[in-house]
Amino acid sequence: MTDKLLIEVVQLCLGLEDLARRLYAHFSTVEQEDPLRRFWERMSSEEAAHKGYWEEVLALSGRRTLPAVLENPRKTRDELMTLSREMEEVLAEGPRAPGADARFAMALRMETAMLHPAFAVLFQFIGCNDQRCPGRDYEDHLRRLIDQTRRSCGKGIESELVGKLVQMLWRDNLKLAGQMSEIRELKALIPICASCKRIRDEEGQWIQMELFFQQHGKLEFTHGCCPDCLRKLYPEVDGGPIDVLE
Repeated sequence: MTDKLLIEVVQLCLGLEDLARRLYAHFSTVEQEDPLRRFWERMSSEEAAHKGYWEEVLALSGRRTLPAVLENPRKTRDELMTLSREMEEVLAEGPRAPGADARFAMALRMETAMLHPAFAVLFQFIGCNDQRCPGRDYEDHLRRLIDQTRRSCGKGIESELVGKLVQMLWRDNLKLAGQMSEIRELKALIPICASCKRIRDEEGQWIQMELFFQQHGKLEFTHGCCPDCLRKLYPEVDGGPIDVLE
């Protein structure tokens, strides 16, 4: 990925978060019921915190410390640009939302746009601690919106389906991000001893090849004997390779 494309992708993600923040801030100013007004204020505040995450990612990309994490960055950039235009239209419709149902429908449209896999993939570069974790915080944010939608709009089949789909998409994106991270590690140059075939890990320790791939790729090995080695080690054995399963 070129540095320019990566920065554009991160800026688009940051822009989507800001659109959501502005939409929820508007809802908080027009909401008549105190509990719902406080809810939209909280949602807007959480989106401001999410913007802070993206500013961290943007700083990392500016320092060129992010690896090439997207398979097709140009396609990702174009998809996020389309989503941004669509969500700007949602924001423009905000003042015309006549009631709670319309506002929650707009909020769900906005949050669905931010279920693009790029969000989960790039979030993984921000470290987690006891106070904050981007993936966990965003899942809590989604759950809060879904729960409030059910309380305010009823527990109809539509709200139930939308809620389940939104949560499922985000969790799938997190799983995809983890898989891409593992694949990226395996694609990197691996220092291996030309003689014993042990691999040097990130801490400079030389470890057995099987252990390295178990740690980095969650792979399990079985052991056998190829025909050449079989003839060399057991010349008296005639036949195919012997498989020895652990």
